[in-house]
Amino acid sequence: MMEDIVLRSGRLAVAVKHPSEVGGARFDRTGFVTGVTLDDAHAFCAYELPGIWDPTKGAGLCGEFDNQMKLGYDEAKPGEWFPKLGVGLLRRESEAPYQFMKAYEVRPYRIDVEQADAGSVTFAVHPDECLGYAVRYRKSLTVEHHALRVDYELVNTGARPIETNEYAHNFVCLDGKTVGPDYALAFAGERSSEFKVHVGDIRAEADRLEWGSVPERDFYARLHPGGEGAPMPSGWTLTHRPSGLRMSEACGFGVELIAVWGMAHNVSPEMFAPVRIAPGETLAWSRTYRFGD
Repeated sequence: MMEDIVLRSGRLAVAVKHPSEVGGARFDRTGFVTGVTLDDAHAFCAYELPGIWDPTKGAGLCGEFDNQMKLGYDEAKPGEWFPKLGVGLLRRESEAPYQFMKAYEVRPYRIDVEQADAGSVTFAVHPDECLGYAVRYRKSLTVEHHALRVDYELVNTGARPIETNEYAHNFVCLDGKTVGPDYALAFAGERSSEFKVHVGDIRAEADRLEWGSVPERDFYARLHPGGEGAPMPSGWTLTHRPSGLRMSEACGFGVELIAVWGMAHNVSPEMFAPVRIAPGETLAWSRTYRFGD
Protein backbone atom coordinates (compact mmCIF):
# COMPACT_ATOMS: atom_id res chain seq x y z
CA MET A 1 0.00 0.00 0.00
CA MET A 2 1.33 3.42 -0.99
CA GLU A 3 1.04 6.25 1.52
CA ASP A 4 -0.92 9.38 0.65
CA ILE A 5 0.94 12.26 -0.93
CA VAL A 6 0.49 15.23 1.42
CA LEU A 7 0.94 18.75 0.03
CA ARG A 8 1.50 21.58 2.50
CA SER A 9 1.47 25.37 2.51
CA GLY A 10 1.50 27.72 5.49
CA ARG A 11 -2.23 27.11 5.97
CA LEU A 12 -3.27 24.01 4.01
CA ALA A 13 -2.63 20.28 4.20
CA VAL A 14 -3.94 18.39 1.15
CA ALA A 15 -4.01 14.56 1.10
CA VAL A 16 -3.74 13.02 -2.38
CA LYS A 17 -4.05 9.31 -3.14
CA HIS A 18 -1.26 7.62 -5.06
CA PRO A 19 -2.74 6.48 -8.42
CA SER A 20 -2.09 2.83 -7.51
CA GLU A 21 -4.47 3.22 -4.54
CA VAL A 22 -7.40 4.41 -6.70
CA GLY A 23 -9.49 1.72 -8.37
CA GLY A 24 -12.66 1.28 -10.35
CA ALA A 25 -13.51 2.23 -13.90
CA ARG A 26 -14.90 5.72 -13.34
CA PHE A 27 -12.75 8.35 -11.62
CA ASP A 28 -9.49 9.90 -12.82
CA ARG A 29 -6.72 8.19 -10.86
CA THR A 30 -4.49 11.29 -10.90
CA GLY A 31 -4.75 14.13 -8.38
CA PHE A 32 -7.38 12.27 -6.34
CA VAL A 33 -7.72 14.51 -3.26
CA THR A 34 -9.34 12.83 -0.25
CA GLY A 35 -8.76 15.51 2.37
CA VAL A 36 -8.14 19.25 2.74
CA THR A 37 -7.42 20.78 6.16
CA LEU A 38 -7.15 24.53 6.81
CA ASP A 39 -5.08 25.85 9.74
CA ASP A 40 -5.08 22.35 11.33
CA ALA A 41 -8.69 23.06 12.30
CA HIS A 42 -11.18 22.92 9.42
CA ALA A 43 -11.93 20.01 7.06
CA PHE A 44 -13.62 20.22 3.66
CA CYS A 45 -13.94 16.79 2.06
CA ALA A 46 -16.32 13.83 2.31
CA TYR A 47 -16.45 10.30 0.94
CA GLU A 48 -19.13 9.18 -1.51
CA LEU A 49 -20.12 6.50 1.02
CA PRO A 50 -20.59 8.31 4.37
CA GLY A 51 -17.43 7.87 6.43
CA ILE A 52 -16.13 4.93 4.34
CA TRP A 53 -13.13 4.97 1.97
CA ASP A 54 -13.74 2.72 -1.02
CA PRO A 55 -11.07 2.95 -3.76
CA THR A 56 -13.69 2.33 -6.46
CA LYS A 57 -15.92 5.22 -5.28
CA GLY A 58 -15.59 8.99 -5.22
CA ALA A 59 -14.16 11.16 -2.47
CA GLY A 60 -13.07 14.75 -1.91
CA LEU A 61 -11.89 16.50 -5.06
CA CYS A 62 -11.81 13.83 -7.74
CA GLY A 63 -12.50 14.11 -11.47
CA GLU A 64 -13.95 12.16 -14.36
CA PHE A 65 -13.62 12.28 -18.13
CA ASP A 66 -16.14 10.97 -20.66
CA ASN A 67 -19.19 10.89 -18.38
CA GLN A 68 -21.39 12.85 -20.81
CA MET A 69 -19.54 12.16 -24.09
CA LYS A 70 -18.04 8.65 -24.16
CA LEU A 71 -15.01 7.98 -26.36
CA GLY A 72 -15.00 4.77 -28.38
CA TYR A 73 -17.65 2.75 -26.54
CA ASP A 74 -20.19 2.58 -29.36
CA GLU A 75 -17.67 1.25 -31.87
CA ALA A 76 -16.05 -1.29 -29.56
CA LYS A 77 -17.54 -4.76 -29.84
CA PRO A 78 -18.31 -6.83 -26.73
CA GLY A 79 -15.00 -8.16 -25.43
CA GLU A 80 -12.99 -5.30 -26.98
CA TRP A 81 -11.29 -2.37 -25.23
CA PHE A 82 -12.26 1.32 -25.29
CA PRO A 83 -10.45 4.30 -23.68
CA LYS A 84 -11.37 6.05 -20.45
CA LEU A 85 -9.14 9.11 -19.99
CA GLY A 86 -7.44 9.28 -16.60
CA VAL A 87 -8.20 5.61 -15.92
CA GLY A 88 -7.08 3.23 -18.69
CA LEU A 89 -8.59 0.93 -21.28
CA LEU A 90 -11.94 -0.60 -20.32
CA ARG A 91 -13.40 -3.80 -21.72
CA ARG A 92 -16.91 -3.64 -23.18
CA GLU A 93 -19.01 -6.52 -21.85
CA SER A 94 -22.20 -6.54 -23.91
CA GLU A 95 -24.40 -4.68 -26.38
CA ALA A 96 -25.90 -2.65 -23.51
CA PRO A 97 -25.31 1.14 -23.50
CA TYR A 98 -22.35 2.55 -21.55
CA GLN A 99 -22.99 2.87 -17.80
CA PHE A 100 -20.65 5.26 -16.00
CA MET A 101 -21.01 3.46 -12.65
CA LYS A 102 -20.43 -0.04 -14.02
CA ALA A 103 -17.37 -1.99 -12.82
CA TYR A 104 -15.79 -2.64 -16.22
CA GLU A 105 -12.53 -4.57 -16.39
CA VAL A 106 -9.67 -2.03 -16.51
CA ARG A 107 -6.19 -2.10 -18.03
CA PRO A 108 -4.75 0.97 -16.25
CA TYR A 109 -2.61 3.59 -17.95
CA ARG A 110 1.01 3.85 -16.78
CA ILE A 111 1.32 6.89 -14.52
CA ASP A 112 4.50 8.54 -13.24
CA VAL A 113 4.44 10.66 -10.07
CA GLU A 114 6.83 13.63 -9.88
CA GLN A 115 7.19 15.64 -6.65
CA ALA A 116 9.90 18.32 -6.51
CA ASP A 117 8.82 19.99 -3.26
CA ALA A 118 6.30 19.78 -0.42
CA GLY A 119 3.83 22.11 -2.09
CA SER A 120 3.30 20.48 -5.48
CA VAL A 121 3.00 17.18 -7.33
CA THR A 122 2.61 16.24 -11.01
CA PHE A 123 1.12 13.10 -12.52
CA ALA A 124 2.19 12.06 -16.03
CA VAL A 125 -0.11 9.59 -17.80
CA HIS A 126 1.43 7.73 -20.74
CA PRO A 127 -0.68 7.26 -23.90
CA ASP A 128 -1.99 3.80 -24.80
CA GLU A 129 -3.51 3.84 -28.30
CA CYS A 130 -6.97 2.30 -28.64
CA LEU A 131 -9.40 2.66 -31.58
CA GLY A 132 -7.22 5.50 -32.90
CA TYR A 133 -7.41 7.46 -29.61
CA ALA A 134 -4.30 8.26 -27.56
CA VAL A 135 -3.60 11.10 -25.10
CA ARG A 136 -0.52 12.19 -23.16
CA TYR A 137 -1.90 13.71 -19.97
CA ARG A 138 -0.23 15.78 -17.23
CA LYS A 139 -2.02 16.97 -14.11
CA SER A 140 -0.33 19.16 -11.49
CA LEU A 141 -1.52 20.15 -8.00
CA THR A 142 0.00 23.15 -6.22
CA VAL A 143 -0.84 24.60 -2.80
CA GLU A 144 -0.07 28.16 -1.76
CA HIS A 145 -1.42 29.93 1.32
CA HIS A 146 -5.14 29.00 1.41
CA ALA A 147 -5.48 27.92 -2.27
CA LEU A 148 -5.12 24.69 -4.22
CA ARG A 149 -4.57 24.99 -7.99
CA VAL A 150 -5.08 22.07 -10.37
CA ASP A 151 -3.53 22.35 -13.86
CA TYR A 152 -4.41 20.01 -16.72
CA GLU A 153 -2.55 19.47 -20.01
CA LEU A 154 -3.64 16.96 -22.66
CA VAL A 155 -1.75 16.25 -25.88
CA ASN A 156 -3.62 14.32 -28.56
CA THR A 157 -1.03 11.80 -29.80
CA GLY A 158 -3.60 9.68 -31.63
CA ALA A 159 -5.03 9.74 -35.13
CA ARG A 160 -8.55 10.82 -34.15
CA PRO A 161 -9.90 14.02 -32.58
CA ILE A 162 -10.81 13.96 -28.90
CA GLU A 163 -14.36 15.24 -28.29
CA THR A 164 -15.48 14.81 -24.71
CA ASN A 165 -15.50 16.71 -21.40
CA GLU A 166 -14.10 16.59 -17.86
CA TYR A 167 -15.54 17.62 -14.53
CA ALA A 168 -14.45 17.70 -10.89
CA HIS A 169 -16.98 15.81 -8.81
CA ASN A 170 -16.16 17.66 -5.56
CA PHE A 171 -17.53 15.63 -2.65
CA VAL A 172 -17.61 18.57 -0.23
CA CYS A 173 -18.67 18.99 3.39
CA LEU A 174 -17.64 21.91 5.61
CA ASP A 175 -16.37 20.67 9.00
CA GLY A 176 -18.77 17.73 8.79
CA LYS A 177 -21.84 19.96 8.98
CA THR A 178 -24.99 18.32 7.61
CA VAL A 179 -26.29 19.71 4.32
CA GLY A 180 -29.50 21.70 4.67
CA PRO A 181 -30.84 25.22 5.30
CA ASP A 182 -27.55 26.33 6.93
CA TYR A 183 -25.77 26.05 3.56
CA ALA A 184 -25.85 28.29 0.48
CA LEU A 185 -24.18 27.58 -2.88
CA ALA A 186 -23.56 30.78 -4.87
CA PHE A 187 -22.28 31.04 -8.44
CA ALA A 188 -19.88 33.63 -9.87
CA GLY A 189 -20.56 35.45 -13.14
CA GLU A 190 -23.51 35.74 -15.48
CA ARG A 191 -25.76 32.96 -16.59
CA SER A 192 -28.36 32.81 -19.33
CA SER A 193 -30.79 30.27 -17.87
CA GLU A 194 -32.06 28.94 -14.57
CA PHE A 195 -31.12 25.78 -12.73
CA LYS A 196 -33.53 22.93 -13.31
CA VAL A 197 -34.03 20.97 -10.09
CA HIS A 198 -34.62 17.33 -10.96
CA VAL A 199 -34.66 15.78 -7.48
CA GLY A 200 -34.73 17.10 -3.93
CA ASP A 201 -35.78 20.09 -1.84
CA ILE A 202 -33.54 22.69 -3.53
CA ARG A 203 -34.51 26.31 -4.19
CA ALA A 204 -32.96 27.99 -7.21
CA GLU A 205 -32.61 31.68 -6.31
CA ALA A 206 -31.23 34.48 -8.52
CA ASP A 207 -27.55 33.74 -7.87
CA ARG A 208 -27.51 30.67 -5.64
CA LEU A 209 -29.00 27.34 -4.63
CA GLU A 210 -30.40 26.78 -1.14
CA TRP A 211 -31.89 23.81 0.69
CA GLY A 212 -35.31 23.97 2.31
CA SER A 213 -34.63 20.97 4.54
CA VAL A 214 -32.02 18.35 5.41
CA PRO A 215 -32.01 15.92 2.45
CA GLU A 216 -33.51 12.51 3.09
CA ARG A 217 -32.27 11.21 -0.27
CA ASP A 218 -30.17 12.32 -3.25
CA PHE A 219 -30.67 15.80 -4.68
CA TYR A 220 -29.76 16.87 -8.22
CA ALA A 221 -29.93 20.09 -10.25
CA ARG A 222 -28.46 21.05 -13.63
CA LEU A 223 -27.73 24.22 -15.58
CA HIS A 224 -27.25 24.31 -19.36
CA PRO A 225 -26.33 27.41 -21.39
CA GLY A 226 -29.38 29.29 -22.61
CA GLY A 227 -28.19 29.46 -26.24
CA GLU A 228 -25.22 29.50 -28.59
CA GLY A 229 -22.37 31.32 -26.86
CA ALA A 230 -24.57 32.22 -23.88
CA PRO A 231 -22.78 33.00 -20.58
CA MET A 232 -22.28 30.43 -17.84
CA PRO A 233 -20.99 30.92 -14.29
CA SER A 234 -17.23 30.67 -13.91
CA GLY A 235 -17.13 29.35 -10.36
CA TRP A 236 -18.96 28.73 -7.10
CA THR A 237 -18.74 29.37 -3.35
CA LEU A 238 -20.24 27.06 -0.74
CA THR A 239 -20.88 28.73 2.63
CA HIS A 240 -21.94 27.33 6.00
CA ARG A 241 -23.70 30.42 7.27
CA PRO A 242 -23.67 29.82 11.08
CA SER A 243 -19.88 29.35 11.15
CA GLY A 244 -18.89 31.47 8.15
CA LEU A 245 -16.74 28.62 6.82
CA ARG A 246 -16.55 28.60 3.03
CA MET A 247 -14.94 26.97 0.02
CA SER A 248 -14.83 28.14 -3.59
CA GLU A 249 -13.76 26.99 -7.07
CA ALA A 250 -12.71 29.32 -9.91
CA CYS A 251 -12.61 27.75 -13.37
CA GLY A 252 -9.90 28.61 -15.88
CA PHE A 253 -12.02 27.51 -18.84
CA GLY A 254 -15.38 28.20 -20.47
CA VAL A 255 -17.88 26.10 -18.51
CA GLU A 256 -20.25 24.10 -20.75
CA LEU A 257 -22.48 22.46 -18.12
CA ILE A 258 -23.05 22.64 -14.35
CA ALA A 259 -24.56 19.92 -12.20
CA VAL A 260 -25.12 19.86 -8.43
CA TRP A 261 -25.55 16.50 -6.74
CA GLY A 262 -25.38 15.34 -3.16
CA MET A 263 -26.91 13.88 -0.03
CA ALA A 264 -27.10 14.94 3.62
CA HIS A 265 -23.35 14.32 4.11
CA ASN A 266 -21.98 16.10 1.04
CA VAL A 267 -22.52 18.64 -1.76
CA SER A 268 -21.00 18.11 -5.21
CA PRO A 269 -20.89 21.22 -7.44
CA GLU A 270 -19.71 19.91 -10.85
CA MET A 271 -18.29 22.33 -13.42
CA PHE A 272 -17.79 20.65 -16.82
CA ALA A 273 -14.81 21.62 -18.99
CA PRO A 274 -15.02 21.07 -22.78
CA VAL A 275 -12.26 18.79 -24.09
CA ARG A 276 -11.91 19.15 -27.88
CA ILE A 277 -8.43 18.34 -29.23
CA ALA A 278 -7.42 17.72 -32.85
CA PRO A 279 -4.62 15.22 -33.54
CA GLY A 280 -1.25 16.72 -32.65
CA GLU A 281 -2.78 19.58 -30.64
CA THR A 282 -2.55 20.42 -26.93
CA LEU A 283 -5.27 21.64 -24.56
CA ALA A 284 -4.66 23.13 -21.09
CA TRP A 285 -6.96 24.49 -18.38
CA SER A 286 -7.05 24.94 -14.61
CA ARG A 287 -9.20 24.97 -11.48
CA THR A 288 -8.38 26.96 -8.34
CA TYR A 289 -9.95 26.12 -4.98
CA ARG A 290 -9.84 28.48 -2.00
CA PHE A 291 -10.67 27.65 1.59
CA GLY A 292 -11.53 30.14 4.33
CA ASP A 293 -13.39 30.92 7.55
